[in-house]
Amino acid sequence: MAIEAGKDPGLREYILAGYPALFLRTVEPQVAEVRVREVLMQLKMPDIKFGIWKVTTGFMVGRADGTIPEREHGKDFIQGLQHVEQSTEAIVGLFHNCRQFMANYQVIQHMVDTIYSAKQKGSHVMLVGPHIDLPPELRNLVTFVDMPLPDRTTLEQEFTKLTRAYKEDLKLPAKEEDRKSLIRAAANAAIGLDMLSAENSIALSFATAETIDPRIIQAQKEQEVRKSDVLEFFSSGETMDDLGGNAALKEWFRKRQRVFTEEARTYGLSYPKGVLIVGPAGTGKSLTAKAVASYLQLPLLRMDMGKVFRSLVGESESAIRQALQVTEAVSPVVLWIDEIEKGMAGMAGSGELDSGVTARVVSTILTWRQETKKPVVLIATANNVATLPAMVYRKGRLDEVWATDLPNEMEREEIFRIHLRKRRRDPKKFNLKLFAQNSEEFVGAEIEGVIEDGMFAAFDEDAEVSDRHVLKAIKDTIPQAQRDVEELKSIREWVSTRARLVSGGEKPALQEGAGVRKIRSTKGGKS
Repeated sequence: MAIEAGKDPGLREYILAGYPALFLRTVEPQVAEVRVREVLMQLKMPDIKFGIWKVTTGFMVGRADGTIPEREHGKDFIQGLQHVEQSTEAIVGLFHNCRQFMANYQVIQHMVDTIYSAKQKGSHVMLVGPHIDLPPELRNLVTFVDMPLPDRTTLEQEFTKLTRAYKEDLKLPAKEEDRKSLIRAAANAAIGLDMLSAENSIALSFATAETIDPRIIQAQKEQEVRKSDVLEFFSSGETMDDLGGNAALKEWFRKRQRVFTEEARTYGLSYPKGVLIVGPAGTGKSLTAKAVASYLQLPLLRMDMGKVFRSLVGESESAIRQALQVTEAVSPVVLWIDEIEKGMAGMAGSGELDSGVTARVVSTILTWRQETKKPVVLIATANNVATLPAMVYRKGRLDEVWATDLPNEMEREEIFRIHLRKRRRDPKKFNLKLFAQNSEEFVGAEIEGVIEDGMFAAFDEDAEVSDRHVLKAIKDTIPQAQRDVEELKSIREWVSTRARLVSGGEKPALQEGAGVRKIRSTKGGKS
């Protein structure tokens, strides 16, 4: 069977091609063992010798179909390798959790000898575990294979089996079709979990609700995602109504709201890849990511780039691959990478500074974004655009580059209205137009700060917040645009040829003298 275009070869193809050494990357070695046996049976190799080494049992050898009882052939790791090397017939040797041995010079040489022997005999050495650090002598000899997480069909089958086993103790719908529908919903909720975690989640549902409750399973999935350290489910109540201005960006996403339906697939539309949002700090970039997830009615996953990078060799690359695998598994989803440029700091000199780790991590993200067909919408934000290489935001990896800027007077008025309403104040009781006129060059975060400062002042007076308190807070605030003139100018220059404004208006040019603090004259009452 030919490999589908654009799809990586899997375990079956590597065995067919006679790859002598594979590392099966998985947190479930028992599931990987079952999968290897299944593939060997599919390839009509039931009689091939099949050995399994564990530090607790030694090297137990039988047949792939389990017809011959397994017998021990050596207790330690090297003895297991020697048996594979010296076997007179083809053998598949599966070695569990052996990464701690890879720094031993004797193990390295035995691995090399065994791999070359396996190549000649049609044998396979398979290392299984969540992570491995290979020495230079073995890196070109061992091929990495990611074992996929269980799909919906597999989860449905397992959940059906468990439900039948405990049906007498559960409160399930009377109609079989309703039961099947509930199991299907549970399987959808469990997508992204490994099999053991999925079984744990439905068992928890049985124990606490005495039925199948997809909400309990979803909550457990969020727990499992948090274990990755790199990803977290981000719960946010923000909506597009909480986003002041941004008319063009809102319209762009409005046209893509139905893209996750079967109707869109039939029409021939692909899933949106996502957007990069650049602009000064405090202009609502992060808020946009939260609002978009709410608008598209998708869960929001936040990737912490700072936690991707680890101290041990190979751990950073492993962490990002696992995070992307989980992201795909829980799709459809919005993936939010905040301040993406910080994760790429030092990329140009990565080869000299960190042995190329940063470059490899970034390359993994970009290649994944371009190649994956899963419904994952990437929302990346950036403040320091000068450090962003063009390969990050080119078409094919992202759909559009959007730019935020200082809100205009009408947008500032809308932002004041939003923040007063969020604090349970009636905007009609305030002079919003006056606020907007006096807050030129303020960004959304500064407007929110002004409202809070005004409310603190009113609270200290035991009074209700009024125009006077807000205007005083505006007067006391020096906007960042007046402090960081060069940074704003740099961003606007970058945006002028690379991005669209979220507001849809003309791109502002920083004129000479713009951004300088305005001093109101007191002479003659003129300003």
